[in-house]
Amino acid sequence: QPMTPPPNSPYLPSAAPLNATNFFGIMYNPNFITNYVNQGSTNFYLLPWVNETSVEGAAAAVQEGAAKPLWNTRFKVEISEAKKIAAMSTITEEFDQDLPGFTTIVQRLLTEEVNRKWDDAVYADVIAAATGYTITGLNGQVDDANLYDTLRAGIAQIGKNNFIANFIGVNPVTNALIDMQKSATDRLYLTPPFWQRLNAMLREGNKVAEGFGLVGDIRQYNVDIYKSLMLKVGYNMDDFQRNQFSVVAEIRYHDYISNNRKPALAYYNLNTVRSLIDSGS
Repeated sequence: QPMTPPPNSPYLPSAAPLNATNFFGIMYNPNFITNYVNQGSTNFYLLPWVNETSVEGAAAAVQEGAAKPLWNTRFKVEISEAKKIAAMSTITEEFDQDLPGFTTIVQRLLTEEVNRKWDDAVYADVIAAATGYTITGLNGQVDDANLYDTLRAGIAQIGKNNFIANFIGVNPVTNALIDMQKSATDRLYLTPPFWQRLNAMLREGNKVAEGFGLVGDIRQYNVDIYKSLMLKVGYNMDDFQRNQFSVVAEIRYHDYISNNRKPALAYYNLNTVRSLIDSGS
């Protein structure tokens, strides 16, 4: 793009060479959820897994020689089909030749863009898989409920569902509100006795909506890389006659969680839960 503003005199001293190290890129959200999910790799485009769907009967105490009770379980095969995140950038030969190092910058930015959109897609799928706040045993039971209590309530839900919470994701603004809570009487900062447990799991991410929390056993969510992120350079359509070339970046992956593991994740509005669990005192 043209300079803003251009030099105002042709007699000014010549400018220093344009250096790619003096490049200031736009700041974007860093990758978030892909740092914490259960990430692996696979060589298969179609990836099957098995859900246990139902159980008939139950084990029981029996007398010697008595008939044993029936117990049967049923299974259902599910299949994940690899997804793709990709983008393309076109670079002219003049740009490549006249601005040394900037083609490398474009390639790096293109790679980062695909990585970000991959993280965005996985995060959206995690949120879609998570349950809301569903337990009722704490409703109306907590005196002067605050935001700390709402996160602790989420941990309780995960435990009730037979999982162990290892992750709490909140927006930086929400985390600031949590940190800044004060006593209504003496205006001192609040620190609950279970704060260390919360703090060990707490992770800030811009992708979490303000006022919401993502709580659970995040390792139950699987992301398997089918084809690692790669860059490919070549001609696209009439690139050759236009003295330009195209750079493509793409990643192919699976992300999935079985129905039986979805209760390991909860995503909910913290203030809504605060209203539910507060005793009204």
